[in-house]
Amino acid sequence: MGDRSPASQRRKFNFDAQSSELPGREDQYLLPVEDEEFDYRSDIANQYAGYRNRPLNILNMHTLYVFLVMMACLALLVFVIKYDPNKEESPVSNIDRSFSDEVKMAMNMSVDPCEDFYQYSCGGWIANAVIPGDKDSYAKSFTTLSDRNLEILHEIVQGSKNDRLSSLYLSCMDADTIERNGMSPLRKELNGLDAVATIPQLFTLIGDMEKRHAGFFFDISVDVDAKDTNQYLISIGQSGLSMGDRYLYLDPVLAHVAGFREHVQSMFDLASIQPFQQNVSLSQAIDNIVNFEVAVAEFTKPPEALRDPEAVYNMRPIANCTSEFGFDFLHYLKQMGFEDANDQVRVNAINPDFIHAMGQLIGATPISVVKDVVCFHILNSMAQVLPAPIRNENFRFFSTELRGVKTQPDRWKTCLKAVDRYLGDDLGQKFLSASKFTEKEKNLAITIATSVIDEFKESLGHISWMDKPTRKLAIQKLEQIKVLMGYPKHWIDYGALHLDNGQFAENVLRSRQFLHEEAIQRMSHPVDPYRFLMTTPTVNAYYEPTLNSINFPAGILQHPFFTSAATVPRAMNYGGIGTVIGHELVHGFDDEGRKYDGKGILHQWWPDEVSQRFNERAEWLGQQYASFPYSERSINPKLTMGENIADNGGVAAAFKAFIKASAEEPDQELWPGFDNKKLFFVAMAQNWCVRVTPERAALSLKTDPHSPASARVSVPLINSPEFAETFQCPVGATLNPENKCIIW
Repeated sequence: MGDRSPASQRRKFNFDAQSSELPGREDQYLLPVEDEEFDYRSDIANQYAGYRNRPLNILNMHTLYVFLVMMACLALLVFVIKYDPNKEESPVSNIDRSFSDEVKMAMNMSVDPCEDFYQYSCGGWIANAVIPGDKDSYAKSFTTLSDRNLEILHEIVQGSKNDRLSSLYLSCMDADTIERNGMSPLRKELNGLDAVATIPQLFTLIGDMEKRHAGFFFDISVDVDAKDTNQYLISIGQSGLSMGDRYLYLDPVLAHVAGFREHVQSMFDLASIQPFQQNVSLSQAIDNIVNFEVAVAEFTKPPEALRDPEAVYNMRPIANCTSEFGFDFLHYLKQMGFEDANDQVRVNAINPDFIHAMGQLIGATPISVVKDVVCFHILNSMAQVLPAPIRNENFRFFSTELRGVKTQPDRWKTCLKAVDRYLGDDLGQKFLSASKFTEKEKNLAITIATSVIDEFKESLGHISWMDKPTRKLAIQKLEQIKVLMGYPKHWIDYGALHLDNGQFAENVLRSRQFLHEEAIQRMSHPVDPYRFLMTTPTVNAYYEPTLNSINFPAGILQHPFFTSAATVPRAMNYGGIGTVIGHELVHGFDDEGRKYDGKGILHQWWPDEVSQRFNERAEWLGQQYASFPYSERSINPKLTMGENIADNGGVAAAFKAFIKASAEEPDQELWPGFDNKKLFFVAMAQNWCVRVTPERAALSLKTDPHSPASARVSVPLINSPEFAETFQCPVGATLNPENKCIIW
């Protein structure tokens, strides 16, 4: 429950799907008035020049004395201003050349930037980058920072003594005990299945199991009610696919059904589990499990079909779910821990047809087959806490076969990610101090966010396709947006969670149940607008439409996306975290986010004619991505529309904010012909320098709402007059077509 559901069902829009090395939560800070920045040295120089040019008709000793005193005061003032330790130094006054070398080495300046800016900015890095064996992608910014954060977390847990962090981490690292325990943790979970003889009995059992193994047949979660954002609701979404996506069962190119069948049989063999199906061969029993999941895939909607927030908001009494599914859904929820649920409770069915189809499938399937499906889901759910042969097979199929990962990560990395997943707030608090993320960094990040918001607000005044009343409401929404920077205001209290040394499987199951119960407890409290959906060390960001908030964990507020160092040009911060901020901001006005108002309430607040003009431009933008030369299979503009709109509008808003923020600073070339405007665009592009395995690339094209990296760089620049002006691209160049699609 909670963060284990598909992103497409969560109504949350994140910045990068490839960066989920560390998992998630959210914080609200009022936007401060941005401090004005004064170049005192320029002001003083101008004042002195004016005084010097006045004619001095009388120059007696008194006048000279006054003059000398004034000059001494001015000199002292210059000294104080220049060396005030509390004043941030101008970011162009003393550039650290090591960073410029890093930028330059990643580039391929033999490429014409007006033809292929991705290769121009990333070509040098791509030519030399090698995907590590334990990854399916390797990104210059995201992976490097994620790995650095992981090292910080490693130092934290190694220094932890006799606490929850050390108990969970050390129990995960205790390979000997894991091997010695063998399959006993699994058999304990499977014990109740033997006695099950009917479907109602089965759902009584798995209702309790959902606390530790989410998503047997449905994704049941606690979410903010999109039409009453002061309260939570229960959402029922799609689930039941071990491979996670319908395309891996049905797509002619991506399908891995044969490999999946081999995996299922291997897992049963390695675990020494006999199927519940008695009067069939083992081969036929495995086929029945696989065929069940293929059938589920056939009535599972693809991710692009779940992008319309109105279409996935289907409130109904729980009694309707019972009639649609064919068994007592209320009893099922009570078994899951929703003890206060009653006949009047209303739930949101994300895909009502799925509930009905799943009920029909289960009703038409022998109980022994359904029990074997449940058994396999539990086996998969527990694979990481079981002996090495099970873990190795799980890795072979899900990581190597499906995503092209060659080697398993070091055990300490796997264990750290488990700690971050289950004890994220304990770990996050220690990460803040270890990563040196202070109020200074937080306030500077908020200042950058404020400037990007201000420029987006300014641009709203020039949107020709939006009428005045709608523009006024859009500005009101923008003014209500919450910037949640760094870490949550309220941390989870893990005091009730007891963990034991040397019992990794038990610790994981307890942690899952604790987080499950913590989510259910939210139902009885007001909505917490400060809650983060990502853990503090996460290198990512997101927009939450029901809270109208943009959210940036401290994990991404680090170099190369962000730095408070005065020796790094402002262009790096704006091209880095500035474009991330712009991206999340524009999500509030993309094809999904625009349907929520300033309070996060889902309703029709745009007139039909304005919506039509928006949709026409969105369709044009979609055509640009669909025709982008990426591979033999084109980008799906319906799946990627929200991210594409956010990328385009985010770059535009961040660049304008950068120009205004640096207006009083002298421009400075990092090397001949390369100024800070060019650096902004290169910094933006280098966010996306990445190499991806062919398996991951093919899968992402069908399932990832983000476009491939080269398109994320190129298409926003195709639509950017500022880019064309900065690099003096002739009209008709690949990245400077005569007609530009500008939505925001």
